[in-house]
Amino acid sequence: MTNHLAFEAVDRHLRDVCDNQNAFGGKLVHLGGDFKQILPVIAHGSRESIVVAKIHRAIFWNECSIFHLRINMKLQQTDEPNMSMHIIEDFARWILQVGNDKVQGIAISDDGEPN
Repeated sequence: MTNHLAFEAVDRHLRDVCDNQNAFGGKLVHLGGDFKQILPVIAHGSRESIVVAKIHRAIFWNECSIFHLRINMKLQQTDEPNMSMHIIEDFARWILQVGNDKVQGIAISDDGEPN
């Protein structure tokens, strides 16, 4: 994810070029991703500096529309046998719980294996 300052620079440039004071000069800009999982990269940044750099802090953020995808298309179009489908559905639910901070931390050993 990119620092919100980069998006603000593009926003200001498009407002100037298009002579339009709407966000991004009135142009449609589509950003995709899971904001819970994709954070801006700040070299040697602290937790606070990373949070401050998130796109949610951009001056145009209140002008944005957010659309949520509700259907997991991978689950809809799999050719896996029923037993595998059950495992995939469980994994999809678990991932959502992790994203919503409803799963307690999992200790990982030095060799990368869960304890």
